[in-house]
Amino acid sequence: MTHRSLPHPHRPRPRRRARDSGRRGAGRHPDASLVEAARRGDRAAVATLVEDSLPLVYNLVRRALDGGPEVDDVVQETMERVVRALPTLRDAHAFRPWLIAITVRRARDHRRSRSWHTVPWISLEDLRGTRDPALDFAGVTEHEVELSRQRAEVVEATRWLPEADRQVLELWWQEATGVITRSELAAASGRPVAHTAVRVQRVKARLALARIVLRALSPHHGCPDLRDRLPAGDARPDPALLGRLGRHVRRCERCQDLGRQLTPPEGLVTGVLVPVPVALLDQVLLHVGAEPVGVGAGAGPLALKPAAAIGSAVAAVGLAVGLTVHLMPAAPDPAPPAPRASSPAAVTPGGPRAVAAGVTSADLYVAPDGDDDGPGSRSRPFASLARAVAVVRPGQTVAVRGGRYRVTAPVLIETDGSARRPIRVSNYRGERPVFDLSALGADRGFIQQSADHWRVEGLELVNGARTPYLCRSCRANVFRRLSIHDNQATGLILRDEGTSDNRILDSDFHDNHDDARGGADADGLLFAYGSGRGNSVSGCRFHDNADDGLDVVKFDGALTIDGNWSFGNGVNRWGLPDFVGAGNGFRVGGGPSAHHRITGNAAWRNAGNGFDEGVSLGRVTLTGNSSVGNGKLGFSFGSSTATLSRNTSVGDGEPAVTGPRSTRDGNSWQAGATTAPVRAVDLTLAEAPRRPDGSLPPAPVRTGTNSPAAATG
Repeated sequence: MTHRSLPHPHRPRPRRRARDSGRRGAGRHPDASLVEAARRGDRAAVATLVEDSLPLVYNLVRRALDGGPEVDDVVQETMERVVRALPTLRDAHAFRPWLIAITVRRARDHRRSRSWHTVPWISLEDLRGTRDPALDFAGVTEHEVELSRQRAEVVEATRWLPEADRQVLELWWQEATGVITRSELAAASGRPVAHTAVRVQRVKARLALARIVLRALSPHHGCPDLRDRLPAGDARPDPALLGRLGRHVRRCERCQDLGRQLTPPEGLVTGVLVPVPVALLDQVLLHVGAEPVGVGAGAGPLALKPAAAIGSAVAAVGLAVGLTVHLMPAAPDPAPPAPRASSPAAVTPGGPRAVAAGVTSADLYVAPDGDDDGPGSRSRPFASLARAVAVVRPGQTVAVRGGRYRVTAPVLIETDGSARRPIRVSNYRGERPVFDLSALGADRGFIQQSADHWRVEGLELVNGARTPYLCRSCRANVFRRLSIHDNQATGLILRDEGTSDNRILDSDFHDNHDDARGGADADGLLFAYGSGRGNSVSGCRFHDNADDGLDVVKFDGALTIDGNWSFGNGVNRWGLPDFVGAGNGFRVGGGPSAHHRITGNAAWRNAGNGFDEGVSLGRVTLTGNSSVGNGKLGFSFGSSTATLSRNTSVGDGEPAVTGPRSTRDGNSWQAGATTAPVRAVDLTLAEAPRRPDGSLPPAPVRTGTNSPAAATG
């Protein structure tokens, strides 16, 4: 930058003309040719682009920071980053969502750095006694007072929604207030516009239900029948509780009358002019080195198109919902350099693990020393997995470099891939990325997925206070070469209806223990409370978890469990008082339509049963499994409809308990069985490194040719 590019410090700046709000402003996209010129370094184009963009940036930051004293500083810093990153922008037509994403991220980071995100919720009772400052003038109408009260109720109602719904609601609110468009909302959500419209309507319906519940719970004008349905004790807002109360609301005429009194959320939006001070624009242009543009009459603040804003009662608490906008990916560098030495494979506790597998090229990169404001290229990777997941698109690959990542925020996987264009997240070849979740806090998990057609490979997740990986209603995903251990909850959970065609391969789940509950809820892997066909688990190890190795709870459908090891579960290695971990190797309960197939697995030295039916209302077929030295039963299927053939039990507390609905053929505990006894046990191999392709090492438990362990040796 030369001094000539800056305005002369003693030369009066020409007055700017009043802007044509219909030509540019917060609601318009900049011309692609202007963006292209700015990318090429045209200073006049940069100045025009900055001036056009500033109203949008200013209003977003102002809302995110609740109009605080540091708004101008954050706006200036954001615009500097935008100008510096302009050459990395791939598509000039994507400038506006790209700008929104950078702005929201900078504002959110600033809130966190100042602990503004810890501002407490305002309760409904507090809001009832709070007047909207904008209404403290003569002539205010009763209708306006009621609208102000309803804005406050919307704030409180969001407490009843799950986090994913609150994020959608916040994006929709930006659309309703004129800041972003529906297509930008869809791009930020990573879903088609039609899909986004359906999702927004569902979230708004749940918000409407929450608002009715709030009114129905009020002590004076609510619904006594609904209040009687509250659980005893502290009935805190909760999505599950909202669902239970909603069943009453839909049938209750009194509650429906309360709902008819509510103004739709769109009707609570009011237009407010939030001008950008000329001094701020001058300061931004000065710092980005752009020439001032525009002369003519009209001093004072820029004449902008009024930016719609929510009522001040809501703005005062910022809806208490985090702004979440996803950045469109930038173009990779034209000639990426060789892998950087600054991102070596980490050597951490958790047992040896082969890391030869992985990707050598990708569309996006993540590294511990990266920058989330960069383009995500090989030479300028992102710093967080959350950033890469937010911008990746169907058919793309994310390469995660080795090293230790200190995670401070959850990762939301909501963008669907497709059968022909799956999305892949993988470790870089030969490197070991370790995600340390200890800084997430006790109330947040790490990866929360609801998307289909993903391949997640080669990641290590440790030290989480909640479930490190939760996949809800997921379909056609592959989870491979994961290592999830030393967490205070179950390692990986797949649950809910529509959980179909997912594969868990060549992964390790171990040493997970929930100290606060005495080991009751820390399994290695869990399928629960849902249904779906085509799910499979192969080549995995589940060991030394406080509860069960692999647990299947009330899961309908056909689950295939083939060639896995489960050992050492349910042993109190942590000295927990009142330890209650069950310690089953494989617990395979199912719903009425379930037919789980358990083939070629080995379970040894678990505190409970080697293979357990759990609560099984369906069918289970077990073929060629080995159970060695478990504390209780080798096979416990006394009440289920089970078919057991060619299974082996050696040294268990008892070999098996089966019931009248079971079919048994050729198992080691039956007279005349041909299954060979155990020939060798070498437990030093149990936790040995996996082979380079991710498959299990030589089997530590060897029986006869019908044994699953022998087949993996």
